[in-house]
Amino acid sequence: MNIDVKAGILQVCRKIIPDEIRHRVSHQIKKTQSRLSQTQHHKAFSAKTSESVVIVFLVYKPQLWNSLKSVYHASIQNKRVITYLVISPDNQNGTWCIDDKVLSFFRAEAVEVISGDQDGRIFDLSSLKPDIVFRQTPYDEAYPDEYSMKKIAGYAKTCYIPYGFNLSPDKHLRIEYNHPFTKDLFAVFIDCQSNAVFCENLKGDLYPDLNIIYEGFPRLDLLRELEDRREKDCYTFSWIPRWSLDSVYNDPSGFLVYKDVLLGFFKENPHCKLIIRPHPLMFPNFIKWGVMSEQEVNDFQETIGRFPNVRMDNNFDYLLTFEETDALIADWSSLLYEFYLTGKPIIYCGSTAEHNQETETMMKLLYKVDNWKKMKKRMETLISGQDELEEERREDIQSMLAELPENIGKAIVDRCISFCT
Repeated sequence: MNIDVKAGILQVCRKIIPDEIRHRVSHQIKKTQSRLSQTQHHKAFSAKTSESVVIVFLVYKPQLWNSLKSVYHASIQNKRVITYLVISPDNQNGTWCIDDKVLSFFRAEAVEVISGDQDGRIFDLSSLKPDIVFRQTPYDEAYPDEYSMKKIAGYAKTCYIPYGFNLSPDKHLRIEYNHPFTKDLFAVFIDCQSNAVFCENLKGDLYPDLNIIYEGFPRLDLLRELEDRREKDCYTFSWIPRWSLDSVYNDPSGFLVYKDVLLGFFKENPHCKLIIRPHPLMFPNFIKWGVMSEQEVNDFQETIGRFPNVRMDNNFDYLLTFEETDALIADWSSLLYEFYLTGKPIIYCGSTAEHNQETETMMKLLYKVDNWKKMKKRMETLISGQDELEEERREDIQSMLAELPENIGKAIVDRCISFCT
């Protein structure tokens, strides 16, 4: 076909096919091409030899997949590794089962998926003869007893990669690591150097054999591939309210404080958009604690449905939301660090009492607010095109990226192979 004709067809397609649809089709094509390549490789090297290393990824939350994604892909690509992805059943109202949407998500992401729910029986993970098992979260209560860290440690080296980047030098690290699962861990691939120091001090005489390794945080592999899908004539905010109400041992959510005034703002400003992405535990916890009833949650979501410029975020992958976001409104969140590295502004409603060395400059370059008046003013300023911290953020991010490792997933897989040889 003539090059000019091809160019003309592409121009027509850009005009008649919405940006979001074109992006999703392109994203799916890339994923399919990657999976086909990996499937061929996987079949070629799936026969176990004396030099093979078997790595199992035990997952159940699509929202947390990005911590393991680049490690999984590096594992699939490595000729010495036999890779399995097993979906653990989730506890839904006392019944262990796997949601169809969760199953579909991981089937689209992985070369091959094994369901942990085998017609009501829990799949025997030990039958895969794993050398290494990565479990997605540290909390045993989130898994069937068969997948407790202690039981897995009986037949494999148990490894953990944090499911989010921990900004805290103390409080939140204690929630994550001062936990029964730690005694059965073989290795933690820690998210940053400061947190590695914390874990070294924590293990002491309690966990003397625990390996604490810093190769970089694997989610950062994915940030380098982000696209820009922001709308030119519409300023889009994303809001990520937290799940907790505790201000002593945790950090509280600003959802109840800001939900009504934010909706009022976007009703008055139809040229702007709001994407609401609450922590997955927020609504369930609010219902459990009696802060909101189930009916109130449903009413809120129905109200959102009547706004043409406000929506609840149904993407499992938050990076898709990052791509179309101009500015983030956030409580304390592990996503702060990742979004900050995109260079876009953050309106921060959370505490600044705790942050580690890696995020010290970042915390100074957030737009901090503690009431609606300040938040509204900052939103209006950003919409008008004024972002006075932009240049300082850019310089800080360039400095941060220069020091961060690359190909983190591959480095972690190489380290796992070294454990087994």
